[in-house]
Order: sequence, then structure tokens, then C-alpha cells
Amino acid sequence: MLHIITTEHLPGTHEISLEGANVDLWVLMLALKESNPSIWAKVGVGDEETGSIHTARLPPISLCTTSWFMSMFIGTLPIESVLRVWDVVFYEGSKMLFRMALAIFKVGEQRIKDVNDSMELFQVVQALPRGMMDIGALMTISCRRGGITQEWISKRRKERRTWYAKERAKVAGAVTLMDGGDSPVATESPGLSRANSSWRRRVGRAR
Repeated sequence: MLHIITTEHLPGTHEISLEGANVDLWVLMLALKESNPSIWAKVGVGDEETGSIHTARLPPISLCTTSWFMSMFIGTLPIESVLRVWDVVFYEGSKMLFRMALAIFKVGEQRIKDVNDSMELFQVVQALPRGMMDIGALMTISCRRGGITQEWISKRRKERRTWYAKERAKVAGAVTLMDGGDSPVATESPGLSRANSSWRRRVGRAR
């Protein structure tokens, strides 16, 4: 079961780099942006670039949803609801994890819209799943997310992994050049510039 979860339903999510988790969070945020723009307007913090395959940025609210996927809702939803979620995930695939996450946002839509403070918004989203005892209603809402198919998710995952591979190649090229190689300098992405700046400072002190 663990092998099936980590290789088929949540590929790369539990790697040391957590690349798989970041990929799925980006896919979830993209799905939320497309399926419920009114909620996205609230949680997307006005970042027009978020949701593009060319940016490293994710809205802060994505931190709330990290544990949803990494534990497949254990400790997030009531245990009775978790068991139902696992049933449908093993039967229909990882698309149900995304649909369930979108359903949670949908159920909590009004509470999210009523919040104006970013910290309070974080707390509201974090607490949303804990009181969702009516798993039947949640399942009904999740099944209406028909546009979130397994094919759609696989395509978006592939796009994001390709983006990560290109970013790694850029960093490798920059490192090679700094070490005296002939690789061309690549433009750093916003998400990597801070890490590379820290790396350069360490190299400078070492020299």
C-alpha cells in the first residue's frame, strides 16, 4: 500500500527535496484558480504570476494544504471521512485528492470570503477540514469537479516537473561557470535567487 501511495498517487511527495509535494501544491493552486476564481481572488493574494508554469511562487495559503496531501488527509479530516477518501482514491486515483481539497475550499467559501486579515485567513483554511463530518456532502461536491481529471492532473504535473528540471539546469550552469567552466550563465528564477546568493557568500568566505 505504501509503495502504491508513494509511486502512483503521490509521486515524489515524500522525497528529501519534497519536489513532488511542491508540484502537487502548484497543481492544486492552479485547479483552484480555474475552478473557483472568487476563492482564488482571496487566497491568491493578488499574485498574477501564481499559477503560471514559469514562476516559482505559490501563495502562502498553500502551506495549509501541504499536510492534506502528504498524509492523504489523516489528521486533517475526521477519521471517518479519511477512510471514505482513501476508498475513492484507491479506486479512482489521485484526482480525488485534488477534488476533495477543492471541495473543502468550496464548503468554506463564505468563511474565506468573510476574512480580511491574512493571518486569520490562514487559520480559517487550516481549520476548515476538521469539522467536516458530513463526508457524503463533501463527496457530492468533489464529484462535481469533473474538469479535474486524472489526465489533466498528469499533464500539469509533467509541466511543473519540466519547469523544475529547467531550473536545476540553470543552477548547474551557473555553478559550473563560477567554478571556471564554460557553461553559459542562466537567469535565476525568483524562487532560487536567495538560495544561490547564500551559496555565493559561502564560496566567497571559503576563498
